[in-house]
Amino acid sequence: MKKAVLGIVVVLLLIYPINVYAETKFEQGIITSPIFDVVKDGFFTSVSDGSISLENVNELISDEITFIEKPNVIFTPNGSEETDTFSVTVSYEGDISEEVVESIYGVWSDTENPSKISDWGLLGRKPQTVEYIPKKSGEYYYHVKMDLIAGETLYFKSNSFHKTNIPPKITINNPDGTQIINEDDKIIISGIVTDTDSQSVMISAEIDGVLKSIILQTPTTDKSWSLSWAGNELGHGIHSGILDTDQIFKTVKVVADDGRAIREEKYTGILMVDKIKPKMKIVIDK
Repeated sequence: MKKAVLGIVVVLLLIYPINVYAETKFEQGIITSPIFDVVKDGFFTSVSDGSISLENVNELISDEITFIEKPNVIFTPNGSEETDTFSVTVSYEGDISEEVVESIYGVWSDTENPSKISDWGLLGRKPQTVEYIPKKSGEYYYHVKMDLIAGETLYFKSNSFHKTNIPPKITINNPDGTQIINEDDKIIISGIVTDTDSQSVMISAEIDGVLKSIILQTPTTDKSWSLSWAGNELGHGIHSGILDTDQIFKTVKVVADDGRAIREEKYTGILMVDKIKPKMKIVIDK
């Protein structure tokens, strides 16, 4: 009985125009096609186990079911480590003709989820190389989206391309200067910061347990920063420099943090708060 059914299938395959990939097999009464979907009436019908029972073959053939190889995308190279400029060549496997694929789009993104991407760009059907210079460090992916004539959308994603983080650069203006203030004045530490691949950098420093910080946006070129402490926030005494009492040298550490790396510089000058008010003694001669 199985031989008779198989013979009918072979005859039908000769009569009807069915495109079957070379690896499609007839085994134990089943058409096995593990990498294919089935197109019927203009819509894709996925075959979860990659097979169709022979009992349905007559009906399927008469309805002009066609097996087609699902399109695939090849990324060359498929990811890279520690590079500042990304470059990938996109090519295709399978049928990407206009009869199967309506349009192809691509985009670089730092997200793995294509549903979060909105700025897709149109791609051609021939292999092409796309480059990208990321503005910040981290993991990036090249995504490809195919809209099929059958109504389905396929998504493909490369392995990650990694951009090396460039730490911020920070300088302190007059780092060995002297500032002696009373409680009504301010201690001010200022300088310049640059970070070519970060959207923001936080500058922070602590004096006498009082932490101050400021966030600078897009410091891709030199940006000025300034931190200040009111005299009434700090205790009386020397907070940077050589302490007269025990000759201990104190400094103030200034930190630039871009979220992935930090750089530190030190204020080594004298910072002193004098809260002892002068006493005046008036002597009147008689």
